[in-house]
Amino acid sequence: MILIGAGGHSKVILDIADLLNIKFKSVFDNKFEQRELFNEISVISKINNSKSEKAIIGIGNNRVRYRFDKEYNNLEWATLIHPKAIISKDVVIGDGSVIMAGCIIQPGVRIGKHCIINTGACIDHDVEIGDFVHVAPNCSLAGGIKVLEGSFIGIGASVIPEVRIGSWSTIGAGSVVLSDVENETIVMGIPAKVKYGK
Repeated sequence: MILIGAGGHSKVILDIADLLNIKFKSVFDNKFEQRELFNEISVISKINNSKSEKAIIGIGNNRVRYRFDKEYNNLEWATLIHPKAIISKDVVIGDGSVIMAGCIIQPGVRIGKHCIINTGACIDHDVEIGDFVHVAPNCSLAGGIKVLEGSFIGIGASVIPEVRIGSWSTIGAGSVVLSDVENETIVMGIPAKVKYGK
């Protein structure tokens, strides 16, 4: 399997893979020299996109994951789930997504592709999470929430039931979201208020 990205997020992915006895043959990062190593794995500066290989994107930035998914469309995207995550049996998780340690994901949840559900996040029943979303550590999403494509929920944020988070929006760290958030909007605070956008 190929790991795309040689940064901090990739280190966490490598730790999960190690616990699952999954080995990466190489790490792709065009900021590194070909001869370098990342966590004792050889770094490559180019991916052969003409053949299907298993890969996962180890990059926290939602827009970068979006770009790599489009650019390397022949790769077979792997999904990784930490063994210490608690996930209900009917949860659906899209290709390329990563579920970190200590997450609790309740019945009826749908998670899109290339999402990050980070350490200790709690996703309650019937939440829908679109593609390329990052739910940061220790977030709490109550039941029936919809988080649309590309949004970022900052560390420790809380969202009340049935709220809609628009696409490519940002919820600031520690915020408490009590109402819907429009597309491409930044909200923060307790209660969360618009800082940028509609």
